[in-house]
Amino acid sequence: MKNCCYTVIAKNALMNWNGLTEEEAQRQIANSTFDELEGQVWATSSIHSAVMGVCSFVGREDLAPAVEAVMLGKDEGQYEAEMAELRQALQGVNKNDLAIYCLQVIHDGWVVGNSSKFNKEGREGKRYQHLPLEMIGWKEAKADLLFLQPVMEACMDDPTAVNTVALHAKYDETVKAFFQQNGFLDKKGKVDKAQVASAVMRGAEFYPALTDANTAKTEEVANAIAEQVTEKVAPSLENVRTIK
Repeated sequence: MKNCCYTVIAKNALMNWNGLTEEEAQRQIANSTFDELEGQVWATSSIHSAVMGVCSFVGREDLAPAVEAVMLGKDEGQYEAEMAELRQALQGVNKNDLAIYCLQVIHDGWVVGNSSKFNKEGREGKRYQHLPLEMIGWKEAKADLLFLQPVMEACMDDPTAVNTVALHAKYDETVKAFFQQNGFLDKKGKVDKAQVASAVMRGAEFYPALTDANTAKTEEVANAIAEQVTEKVAPSLENVRTIK
């Protein structure tokens, strides 16, 4: 495979998930077809979501097919004009706002595509993953930077497109605002678990990415998810309090 955004992501995935060294990962990429590699890293859907996020953020969804082809290495250099248009559209955008927006798009796509995992045996402690990005915690949210960071760097032609320290602070602020707007904080600024559990049981009415398959049906399940959410977002809420 030729070097492209996809191979960067594949190398990182093989190293982070499969424990390969950089040399081993590069060798595996060089000796694999696209389909063989995709069977190990499952990156195309997240790349698709990342590209859609970048393009829709600046109102240029029309460029997404060409940009995605470039990211996947499935072009022959014929999309230089489209890439130039996107880079022009991205000039001056707030990179942290863009990254948060794209992480939301990627996460929403995962929730839609993985509803069957909600009730899978052994994954009860991960049901919080089926909630909005603002409710899953920074550790979970930043995992998708494995896909997003190379896409943003390539789309913006900027190796500093993602500053994880600044992005973490932006995420914490976004979490605080989300919890305030949804009435999920009590008068002391602590998570109101009862309100969270109530929202969780509303399914798609609360979070459109949810389906019947990954909506909590009982108070017991909803309360357990509220506990998970409280644990995951506690650092973000504390960080915002400390800064202020």
